[in-house]
Amino acid sequence: MSKIMIGVFLGVFVSALTYEILYRSNPELIDRIKNKTMEKLDCLLAVNEV
Repeated sequence: MSKIMIGVFLGVFVSALTYEILYRSNPELIDRIKNKTMEKLDCLLAVNEV
């Protein structure tokens, strides 16, 4: 169980560090990635209206 928790915390830490480095070096890239991700989520979660 503790190995799983270490893996989860390590994954979250590495993801946050990568995000911060990319955001500081190229904020436009992060904004484009956020927009595309939000569009994909909206499409996946949208209710199909007939």
